[in-house]
Amino acid sequence: MYCKNVTSAIFYDLPSSSWMEMFDLIELHEAETAAELKPILDKVEMASRDGHFAIGYICYEAASGLDDSLIHRPKLNYPLAIFAEFKNIRPIDFSEEIKAVKLSATIKKNSFIQSIGRIKEHLEKGDIYQVNFTHQLLGYFNETPRNVFAKLIAAQPTPHGVFFETENLAICSASPELFFSLKDNQLEMRPMKGTRKRGRYLSEDLQYKSELGSSEKDRAENLMILDMVRNDLGRICIPGSIKTSKLFDIQKLPTVWQQTSSVTGKTDASLAEIFSATFPCASVTGAPKTKSMEIISKLEMTARGVYTGSLGYVKPNREASFNVAIRTMVIDKLAHQASYGVGGGIVWDSDAESEWEESLLKAQVLEFPTASFELFET
Repeated sequence: MYCKNVTSAIFYDLPSSSWMEMFDLIELHEAETAAELKPILDKVEMASRDGHFAIGYICYEAASGLDDSLIHRPKLNYPLAIFAEFKNIRPIDFSEEIKAVKLSATIKKNSFIQSIGRIKEHLEKGDIYQVNFTHQLLGYFNETPRNVFAKLIAAQPTPHGVFFETENLAICSASPELFFSLKDNQLEMRPMKGTRKRGRYLSEDLQYKSELGSSEKDRAENLMILDMVRNDLGRICIPGSIKTSKLFDIQKLPTVWQQTSSVTGKTDASLAEIFSATFPCASVTGAPKTKSMEIISKLEMTARGVYTGSLGYVKPNREASFNVAIRTMVIDKLAHQASYGVGGGIVWDSDAESEWEESLLKAQVLEFPTASFELFET
């Protein structure tokens, strides 16, 4: 077993609009191999039926354990999934005193641009319509992970944040993107596609918002991903129940404007069946999903790990919420190393220079007013 104990398990509870901490640990469920993933999800669902709470993560590289047609790089040196089962939850407050974490890109700009060129070759051939291409920022880490999470949440408030810490690993997710929420038989997914930076002053800020809202390119990408999500939900939802509740909604975050769309449906599917039909979220793969993931496995330099996977919680009475693990820092406590993934969707008219800048823009949430983080471009 990779970890013997969970030291912190914190989530944002949507019904009560407050941060909660799980306590009174009952059992840890780990999936070291793809074959162990579905049984772990079944155990988590059974625990919720017994009145217990569960929280945890699923790596991007767990995808083949849910659908064997999906291809990815080998996993990292930690489990594909860990869920912790608890008896109780309680409200929690944070402190946020940290010093500095220095992160640097693991890919050079010219290599990034070459990869975009390779993607465009596939686009020209008609192999794919879009690929979500990512890279990792790495740095030395010697801070208290819980305080880092508090700092991230202070910099980017989100109702989908999760903090999960074991004696070896800490995951600080300030993701603004909902993967899915479940309440009884009502399922909602809210893919995010389309980004603009925030302005320096009001008129510039509103200009960037308007730019994003009127961008045909961003709308086309968003709609493409939304159609994939609807198709995924069609595998598990009651016929006729799938509806688009919001289309091209512009969401304001501290460092960026983001475009989202929402789709809902009714389902009696199990937790494992929901993940099998929808994971990874189409917003972090591309279209079509199978071919996009095959291209990603060849072009990206490292496994993604938790990044672009999912973190979330399961509560009694068939209630669950999972994010898409973007804006997420993963901390290897043994190696004192922090990683933070960034990236974006590449289509035929994408500009490689702009995509590079946009990927780094998504790390600006780390640049707090107190200069707690520093980002170095290679």
